Amino acid sequence: MKLGPRFALIVALLSCSGPISAQVRGIEIPFELYKNEVLVHVDVNGLGPLTMMLDTGTDPSAIDLATAAKIGVKRSTKGHQGSGGGTDKNPAFECKLTMVKLGGLTANNVAAAAIDLSKISERMGRQIDGILGHSLLNKRIVQFDYPHGVVRFLDKMPPPTAGSTTVSFRYRDNVLIDGLLINGERLTANLDTGSGGGFQLAPKAVERLGLTEAARKAR
Repeated sequence: MKLGPRFALIVALLSCSGPISAQVRGIEIPFELYKNEVLVHVDVNGLGPLTMMLDTGTDPSAIDLATAAKIGVKRSTKGHQGSGGGTDKNPAFECKLTMVKLGGLTANNVAAAAIDLSKISERMGRQIDGILGHSLLNKRIVQFDYPHGVVRFLDKMPPPTAGSTTVSFRYRDNVLIDGLLINGERLTANLDTGSGGGFQLAPKAVERLGLTEAARKAR
C-alpha cells in the first residue's frame, strides 16, 4: 500500500532463525499471524493497545481515520489520493504518530497517513487500527521469525548460521530482490510481509515464463 512520498533505504533482515544469540542484542516482540498478516499490539501517543499490521510494503505507516480521531492524532486538513485501505478512492491525510510503543521498542514522530481502513477491517473480520510500515522499519535491522511468532529489532546483524541464506535487496517503494531465478528466467520479486497470500506472478512474468495459456485456463 503506497500512501505518500518515498523514504530512505530500509535495512532489514527477514529470516526464520531461532532466538537472539549472545553476540546480538535486541528487542523481541510477539506477533499473531492472522489470515497471513503479521498483527501486533501497539500503543500510540500513550493509548492502546491498538491492533496494527506490520507490513514491509506500506510507505509510510498508516492509522485508521476513526482511530486517529479517537486518540487525538492531528492530521492535515487536505487529503491526497492514496492507493491503500482496500478501496480505489481513499484520501489520505498526512500526520505524525508522536510516540509509537511496540513491546520494548519506542519510536518518536513516526510519519504516517490517516486513512480509512474499514475495508481492511471488514476483510480481516476484526478491527485493524493501523499499519506500521517503512517509516518505522527504516534504518532498523528487523528479523521476522515466523516459526516462533516473534519479530526482533536488533542492534547489529546476527552471525550467519548453518543452513541460512543471505539475499541482497533494494528499496524502491517495496523490498525488491533482483535476480530471482524462476524456470531459468531471472526476475525481480517483491518481498512483502503484508501481501496476505502465497507466491504470485505479475502478468509480465507470466508472459516471460511462457505461462500465458496456462494462466488463461486457470481457475
